[in-house]
Amino acid sequence: MPTPPAADKRMGRWLWAIIDLAVVVVATLLAAWFRYDFGTQAFAAPVWQFAGVAAAAHLVLGALFGPYAVGHLRGSYEEIIDLTRTVLLWAVPLQVVTVMGPWDLGPRSLPFTAGTAALVGMFGARFVLRTVRSRIDPKSGSEARLLVFGAGEGGRQLVRALVRDPAAQMTPVGLLDDDRSKRRMRIDGVRVLGSSADLTMVAAHHHATTLAIAVPSAEPAL
Repeated sequence: MPTPPAADKRMGRWLWAIIDLAVVVVATLLAAWFRYDFGTQAFAAPVWQFAGVAAAAHLVLGALFGPYAVGHLRGSYEEIIDLTRTVLLWAVPLQVVTVMGPWDLGPRSLPFTAGTAALVGMFGARFVLRTVRSRIDPKSGSEARLLVFGAGEGGRQLVRALVRDPAAQMTPVGLLDDDRSKRRMRIDGVRVLGSSADLTMVAAHHHATTLAIAVPSAEPAL
């Protein structure tokens, strides 16, 4: 029995929660390792205690107020904001406790450096995922191979919607635009291949079957 879409999305969110927890722990150990000039004291009990507290706080806060409470598109602006807020919610209090509290949680700079490194790691993982997803397979079995005329905002939205939708029945194989300054542009891996004058040649070369006009201001003659 196939997994329902809603359940599949929840599984994806919690899988990323596990990845992010691993990133928090690794970021903490690396930050301590650099702080102690690559010494073994970076792996002492206080640092591990800090890593455990930070990971637990990240999971709880992320589930209540952060990216694991809602189904964000991976790497989207909204998810980045939620991740940043979640890290700040545990890094700032731990920074205060480390400086003013009686507990030994490693170097006093650890909450700041570990939180910063964790954010960079989380952003990096999502960037890699988006890069992989944005690569179009030119031999895709989609029903229609699509050329998009217009590399402006309309074309950008159309290409991204098709690239990110695994159920899409169209594969964008290239863009056309009469603006010469856009000739080297790529949108989610889809390249501008020429102008409207090159339509026949480009369509034949890339076996395109459909043309989409993504120019909201286009005249009826176009």
